[in-house]
Amino acid sequence: MAAYPPLTCSLPWEKLNGKVQTHNLLVRWTDDRFIRARVYSELIWKPALVAAGVIPASTKDANSRTRFTTSHKEGLHQLRHLYASVTLAARSPSRNSPSTSATPTPVSLSVSTRT
Repeated sequence: MAAYPPLTCSLPWEKLNGKVQTHNLLVRWTDDRFIRARVYSELIWKPALVAAGVIPASTKDANSRTRFTTSHKEGLHQLRHLYASVTLAARSPSRNSPSTSATPTPVSLSVSTRT
């Protein structure tokens, strides 16, 4: 933590004109900017799923944009559920644990491989 201290970030909560909240971010890009979920999903998460054989390789749409074929089973939100389940299994306090999140019970990462 001394080498890479948290980045303080203030953003509106839940909606663009929501109450601004400030949090310390531990994970960020190398240029010290916060990571947007959509960008992380497209640049990191989905290519990792392709490499692991969980989802098919990306294709290009009519505008030459990269597109991945995924469902809710492989989406980035599943990573949040996995984190909550792992911290519960380790009995570590977590803000994402079911007692403080919208998920009432532990869930497992459920992905299917395509053949």
